[in-house]
Amino acid sequence: MSTTSRSFLRRVFDRGHFASIKLLGVDGRTLVARELGSVTDDVPAALKRLLPFEAPTGEALVSSVWRQLGRVLVVVHPRFAYSQLWHTVVETLAWLFVLYAFALLAMRRFLRGILRPLEAIEQAALAIGRREFGVVRLETGTRELQRVGMAMNDLSVKLREVIAEESNRADRLHQQAFEDPLTGTLNRRGLIQRVQNLLSEGTEISSGALAFVSMIGLEEVNRSLGGAKGDELVQQLGEVVGTPSAGDPPIVGRWQGASFAVLLPNRDLAAARAWGEQVCSRFVALMREQSALLDRLWQVLQRDSALPQAIAVNISAQSLADTAFRGALRERLERAPAIARRIIFEVGGYAAVHHVELTAAFAAEVRAKGARFAIDGFELSGASLRVVHRLLPEYVKLTQGYSRGIASDGDLRFLVESLIRIVRPLEIKLIASNVEDPAVLDQLAVLGFDGFQGYAGDRPAPL
Repeated sequence: MSTTSRSFLRRVFDRGHFASIKLLGVDGRTLVARELGSVTDDVPAALKRLLPFEAPTGEALVSSVWRQLGRVLVVVHPRFAYSQLWHTVVETLAWLFVLYAFALLAMRRFLRGILRPLEAIEQAALAIGRREFGVVRLETGTRELQRVGMAMNDLSVKLREVIAEESNRADRLHQQAFEDPLTGTLNRRGLIQRVQNLLSEGTEISSGALAFVSMIGLEEVNRSLGGAKGDELVQQLGEVVGTPSAGDPPIVGRWQGASFAVLLPNRDLAAARAWGEQVCSRFVALMREQSALLDRLWQVLQRDSALPQAIAVNISAQSLADTAFRGALRERLERAPAIARRIIFEVGGYAAVHHVELTAAFAAEVRAKGARFAIDGFELSGASLRVVHRLLPEYVKLTQGYSRGIASDGDLRFLVESLIRIVRPLEIKLIASNVEDPAVLDQLAVLGFDGFQGYAGDRPAPL
């Protein structure tokens, strides 16, 4: 064996692909042998034990032209196969992990898309349990979930309507049982219950007086002026009796007819007598004022032509129901058309809402005579907005609460802006009342108010 052959075999063996290489002579004697010992690699031993490889062998003849020189026996080393297998396993596991993570993210997103509507439905069900009947909005393309959401909304709306109806029914029953429908005060049963509750609650009542206030001659008024005028007088007496005064507020109840029972807590005899004298004085003054209100308005307008062209006059609910008063008013307006054009009759928002037909008839009467009509003390509600569409007043004057809180209350500003958007197409002006701070005027103008009433402009002066 030449040195060149030995060097060639050594170079081939040193590449590390073979576990052993043997060169045998013709006689079978080993001429050259190279054995590879233990080799350190990065393949785990467990993999080798799990997947044992049988090392393949090979044999080839060595010849020179036609002369046979010997044989070469080669045993391949499996470490490269193990290494390739190990790297393939690692790469495959890495890709599987990436795909698994992506699948988890996709599944999480998919489940969130399904569970979000279910969570909204759950919250709606819990809200119904808390007697909060809102509407659930489902952003999902799943038809079944949309149907469940619609069913929940229908259930919520129906429960809300049922509870509202029952609440209104309970209020009506309470009013019928304990309130007088004519005057709005307590009836006899309501007064007795209120007094019993006060005494049973252990309130600090050390003294008191029980007064009965009656109007004499109601039967004669009913015969001569009609039952409507009699009811009006009873209502006015109830308002006067229930007017707050010094000390604890009185508890008023209509006993029967034109008689009112009044409990005056923590008042001695002298204070009770003083209260009774004040009630009588106020009621007499009210009667005199109403009888002379119309003979004074005309006198002022005829005497002082320097007054503003538009004069607002408040009309009470009792005056609306007074046919004699309305008849006299129509006659005066018809006789003085120049004065009629200067007058704006204001009706309170409460009276306009609760006496719509009566208010509409009065508005039509004064408009036919050249005067104008407006609403004072307006409160935002569904009923009041319907009244505005029905009556179409010259302007709407909001109650003082809207003017005082509009600078700091965002919700209040939103309600006022909504009202402005409603009345503007109807050409109805919006007036703020009880405006005392000049700093609020700019904000009222920005919101869209057409005017204001209050000390921010000037102080009242005698005519």
